[in-house]
Amino acid sequence: MENNGDVNIPKLEQLLTTEEIHNSNNISKVTDKIYLGDEEGATKFDFLKEENIHNIISIVPNPPQYPEDMKINVMHLNIEDSLAINIIKYIKSSIEFIDKADKIYIHCNCGINRGPAIVIGYLMWKTHSGYNEVFEYVKQRRDCIELNNLFIIQLHKFHNLLTKNNYNLQKVEIKSKMK
Repeated sequence: MENNGDVNIPKLEQLLTTEEIHNSNNISKVTDKIYLGDEEGATKFDFLKEENIHNIISIVPNPPQYPEDMKINVMHLNIEDSLAINIIKYIKSSIEFIDKADKIYIHCNCGINRGPAIVIGYLMWKTHSGYNEVFEYVKQRRDCIELNNLFIIQLHKFHNLLTKNNYNLQKVEIKSKMK
């Protein structure tokens, strides 16, 4: 998957075109296609059906099970809430899944650290924006986010890798340890 100068790069503010911003303790609308939240929000089947969400990135040990008729595609990321995690490799593997989705719900246990890191990494790639700008954008839509310092450092490094490789993910090499 390549994202380069040949395509129209959206600005962050263009990604949320509706006036209504759905925001609850469990679920926050980040863009027209991305909803971010906690594990409880992932079990709000009526909401998922109403919003026509059929794709979910679940960052919890045991993702919720969905009725077959909901036709939910789940990407399960087994990411511990730990300072020893290289979040960049998970962001890179999530980008294509997110990009192909019409609408997606991304969640971890509380929707504060791991889920937002995935969303921020995707939006940095999609909009060619830096960490600080994207963090503020997401924080305006889900004010409880609070990334750990290692994730912040790794997301800055991810932006540098993206910039160095002209936002071409195939060229972005992820080392097993990111310091």
